[in-house]
This record gives sequence, C-alpha cells and structure tokens, in this order.
Amino acid sequence: MPTFYNQATLSFNDNEIPSNIVTGQYNEVIFANKASMQTSYKTGDTITYILTITNNGTTDMTGLTVNDNLGTYTTTGTPALTLTPLTYVNGSVLYYSGGTLQSAPTVVIEQDP
Repeated sequence: MPTFYNQATLSFNDNEIPSNIVTGQYNEVIFANKASMQTSYKTGDTITYILTITNNGTTDMTGLTVNDNLGTYTTTGTPALTLTPLTYVNGSVLYYSGGTLQSAPTVVIEQDP
C-alpha cells in the first residue's frame, strides 16, 4: 500500500514552527486476490481456486462482475494457437459473505470466437 507523509507549518510573529510528521496509508476501496490450493497440476486434475474480494469502503458493492480467462495463452509457433488449459466445472462456485454461504452467483462461460 502506498504511504504518504504530511507536515504542517505554523506561522506567527515572523516565526515558522513545523508540526510533527503524520504518516498514513492509502487503502483500496475494493481489493481482489486469487489463490490456488495446488502449486501444480496435470491433465485430469481438479484445481481449487479461492477468490477473495474485500470491500474496505462504507457502501455495499452491487453489480460486481468477475472475469477469469482460465490461463488462456497464444503459442508462438506457426500457426499460432490460442489454448486454454483449464475448464470451469459447472456448479462448483461457492459464494460466502461474512463467513456465511450465499446463493451461487450466475456464471457465464464465454467462448472465444
């Protein structure tokens, strides 16, 4: 997190006196972190990811959309190929808020053109 410093100067009777230095940190209003439960995988493995979204603001977030390309990449060979090594398992999303299981969110699977 970025840190900032601030110091005031008091001027009176042709004198200037600096105040103490205040240190603060900027906090993101919304923060997202994705972590894998596995460090590696092979064909046929099921991988569990945990996506944590933290709202540090004072207003509830609504209409939030999360996109995940599942590791899609393009090869450098000829012809170049676009590959996606992972697939989403239908019904596998568990959504918790404040430690309480919520209704599953809508999942939209977009196919590359």
